[in-house]
Amino acid sequence: LPFKRFNANAAWYFMMVLGNNLFEAFKEDVTEAVIPVSVYADTFRRKFIDTAGKLVRHAGKLVLKVSRIDFKRLRFDRLYEKCLTGLPQLC
Repeated sequence: LPFKRFNANAAWYFMMVLGNNLFEAFKEDVTEAVIPVSVYADTFRRKFIDTAGKLVRHAGKLVLKVSRIDFKRLRFDRLYEKCLTGLPQLC
């Protein structure tokens, strides 16, 4: 761990655990139909996050433009709908 003090290392560790849990939850809740849940973080990043796009303003709205191939491959319309539906109910 990067620090010489126990409290700083504990905070760093808990932040890593929180980040990993958020990443796994995002994979399961949002991208399961597009990218398998069992992929490693590096594979997920290369398939999902490393997608080229361009943010433009048009008619007062912010629009993300991506190629048609990426739009079909990642099914951005389904991903957007899943992000809009909200959080799943735990109880």
